[in-house]
Amino acid sequence: MDIIPGLAYFTKAADILGELLGGSDLPYIQANLLAGLYMGQLARILPSYSYISQACVAAQILVESSSYALHTMRPTQRNLIHFAFWSCLQLEGDIADEVELPLSSITGFENTQIKEIPTSITLGPIPELGVRDDIFRCYSYQIQLRLIINSIHNTLYRSSKARQTTLSSYIVMALDENLEGWRKTLNDWDWDDSDYECSNINIARVRDKYYCAKKLIWRPVLYNALLQGEALMSESQSSESPLNSDLLNGSKICVDAAIRSTTVFDRIPRRLIVTNYFGTAHAYV
Repeated sequence: MDIIPGLAYFTKAADILGELLGGSDLPYIQANLLAGLYMGQLARILPSYSYISQACVAAQILVESSSYALHTMRPTQRNLIHFAFWSCLQLEGDIADEVELPLSSITGFENTQIKEIPTSITLGPIPELGVRDDIFRCYSYQIQLRLIINSIHNTLYRSSKARQTTLSSYIVMALDENLEGWRKTLNDWDWDDSDYECSNINIARVRDKYYCAKKLIWRPVLYNALLQGEALMSESQSSESPLNSDLLNGSKICVDAAIRSTTVFDRIPRRLIVTNYFGTAHAYV
């Protein structure tokens, strides 16, 4: 507790949260999300998952409550619920991207809640940045990317726990075109892949999530290339490449995206808060 920043406060807060199991109000969700984020920073992925999972369950109860369904609550309160819901969905999805753990049913609300995207009415100015719209725009883009990533997982990974050794190139290309279609909507926020690093941590996070999606799309191609290359090299000691150009190109896209999703943060000034290094370490295993 004397070494890790905030751990003494977290320990006290965790005791309080432990007495409130089964909560479903907004502060309960926010507190569990904060606890999950803090545990994630310490690479304690299972405690992080547990807190976020509890927040996800509470968020589902809240969006099915009568006051929410009948629109009898204040617009500001409703907007905070939307922020909580989409934060839950994103954070659980981030864990699911790297670790196979039982998930809540929050993704089942995607289709109904997509029309309930948060607005900026509850966002105040951020002194160190001096802008509000950029924060909201980054948050909206991350929601959009999370929906795309969930679609990628449902198509390529969640149909079977085993890694797929055969994969239609049409599916991969269709998913990639969908991702690139999203990127074209960025307009003035688009970037050059040869100059992708950013000193603004929120914009860097958007680019990171884009490259993570890119990596997820092309990772099965890289996996197939490794399998085929190993099989062919065991049959022949030829120094020539045994792989076709499609596999090589797809593998390069995957590796480049994996590198960029980490190095995109390299221009950010030194700060105490860092990216979740558990996710970074496990993303490419």
